[in-house]
Formats: sequence, structure tokens, C-alpha cells
Amino acid sequence: MNAKQQRSKAKEVNLVLWGDGGDEATTVLFVTLFRTEGLPVKVVGLGGTQGRGRSGLVLVPDMTLGEALSLTEAARYILFPFDGNNLRRFVIDPRLQQFIDDAQAHGSTFIQSDQVTDDSQHPTLFSQNYSEQTLLYPQGQALYSFIQQLF
Repeated sequence: MNAKQQRSKAKEVNLVLWGDGGDEATTVLFVTLFRTEGLPVKVVGLGGTQGRGRSGLVLVPDMTLGEALSLTEAARYILFPFDGNNLRRFVIDPRLQQFIDDAQAHGSTFIQSDQVTDDSQHPTLFSQNYSEQTLLYPQGQALYSFIQQLF
């Protein structure tokens, strides 16, 4: 039985990493659609008690990255709503690397923008197996359908 099969559906959680410079439209749509379907989703703060998205919308996370470390075993999807430049500022936190490594080991699926297509955009964060566990979300109107297919 692989890591995904071992994860209990009842204990699954979906995580959205959030911090300054994130794509708030994608974040809000992902969280809203998942919660409307009754699927658990938590917004994880990467820096401080709130984050200002790239268009200026401020979102307050449900939990800190430190708190989310205990959820990697249960994480089904992990959304990275950042381009490479905006995610880069969070790389200095060693907990982010630990979080990603733990999530990879437990078979979580990572979701990132189709505008970030090569691992060089995320220096030192992802192992070579990362691309095998990654879905790329589209921009614009196609995003809604993409998220619905995840249910």
C-alpha cells in the first residue's frame, strides 16, 4: 500500500500556502470551492499573521507553517499560489523545506501555477520526485474547472 492509500479519507486535509505576493484569486477560489464541497482546507501562513497578495488583498491564514508541519501525513493537495520570485522569499525558512520533504514522503500532490514550469524557479525546495507529484493550475476561466476536477 502506498502513502496515498494509507492516508485515511476521514483525516485528509488540503493545504494552501499563503504569504505576501501570493495569487489571492487562486487562493480564494480554491478555498471557497473546497469548503463549499465540505472538503477540509486550511490556509497556512508562511510569514506572520496575514499576507498581502500581489493584487493587494490581505488574507489571514488559519494556521502557521509550524502548526502545519503536523498535517503533512494527512495532506492530499498542497497549493503553492506563487510565482517563483514571490515564493523565493520564503525559502530561507528551514521549516518550509521540512514541510515539503515530509509532504513528498507521504505522497501529497503539489499544485502550482502553469506559469512556473521548471524547478529552477524554486531553488533548493524540491527533490527530483517533485514533478511526479505536481499538477499545474491554469490561469483565467479554466481555473474553476480545474479545481472542480480535484474533488
